Amino acid sequence: MRLGLSFCALLFALPIGCAPSTKNAGALKAALAAAPQSTPVQSVPSAIRGQIQALGSVPYDGFTLPIVCPDGRHFAVQLGDNIDFRIRLAQTGAAVPRARVATYRIEPSGLLRLSESDDGILLGRGASFAGCVCENPRPSGARAIGILLWGKSEPEWIVDDGRTNAFASLAPDATLAWSSRDAAGGAWSLCIRVEGNEDDIIIPAPDGASWIFPVAVNRSCVCAVLLRDGVASFACIDPSDPKAASMPPALFRISDRVDARIAFQMFSPQQGLDAVSPSGQILFFDPTSRGVRSWDPKTGAFAQLKGRSLAVSFTDPTHFAALLGGEVRVQSMADGTDVGTKLLDSVAVPRRLPSQSGAQGVLLVAPEGRTLRLAALRAVEPVKP
Repeated sequence: MRLGLSFCALLFALPIGCAPSTKNAGALKAALAAAPQSTPVQSVPSAIRGQIQALGSVPYDGFTLPIVCPDGRHFAVQLGDNIDFRIRLAQTGAAVPRARVATYRIEPSGLLRLSESDDGILLGRGASFAGCVCENPRPSGARAIGILLWGKSEPEWIVDDGRTNAFASLAPDATLAWSSRDAAGGAWSLCIRVEGNEDDIIIPAPDGASWIFPVAVNRSCVCAVLLRDGVASFACIDPSDPKAASMPPALFRISDRVDARIAFQMFSPQQGLDAVSPSGQILFFDPTSRGVRSWDPKTGAFAQLKGRSLAVSFTDPTHFAALLGGEVRVQSMADGTDVGTKLLDSVAVPRRLPSQSGAQGVLLVAPEGRTLRLAALRAVEPVKP
């Protein structure tokens, strides 16, 4: 992520059934340790006030945003120098990348590097308290999904069935959603794993279409993009309701000028904790409006976040930090005319930085060549009686 160049340039350029699973039984639960419950976001707009603390700089691949864990203590970054779009999109014939994942812990005094993975590991789209999601492309074209525990170098493989499995999203309640296809090619199916269920839910795509870039919200809500003939549409599936899950889902059109590469760019800015707003809307970058939009799975409604934000991170249910051109501001959902409070007069991607109490701070991720410079605006903790 050369954010000032590569990342921002990319943004501006732009029958259902259950099947017996070959999953390693219990591997997801073990890898997650204690699966975190949803942590309420405290409504503390005052959390945006305070001094920004410089944390330090870390190397990365020049493109990929870091993934932060749900308690704000750890994060992971992608390392490597040959990760092209064929690899990122899990296309047939893609090379096995010289890629690794490095993990860090955020200390009061700065950053502590914990580990670096083995070669061939791609950073995924989410994390738990125990580790980050990762993928392992194989020479055969197959791809496995795993959890890289914080401080470890070898992932725990949780989806490893000889197929190409990619784009995995992990919800706070350990619901896992991903796209899967035959290693030789073909359409992407949507796969959903709910902890405690014996079988994975597998939803094949209609003829000529593919399910890509799912977002696991919780065990009763998984959203994904159906891409067919350049038309991208959102759909929401309820894995907890077998009857509802057996019916074709309602589709809500996003755009009619999308291919897999544009879809990748749409979801790159909003991943992990920042993929879903505190009130449950899916957040994505719209290449048509050139700003972050939200989609409500309950109503199907789309909304444009003000200011044509390149990336956003909510600090509470009504306030969010936004990258707007060459600066970062905190803005309010309530007042459409308020330009907000300036946090930083330079380019940086805001990421959610939770605390154990649930109050949300902001991690500011600024690119400097193949280095990320990180700083934190800590949440104001609620006063204990």
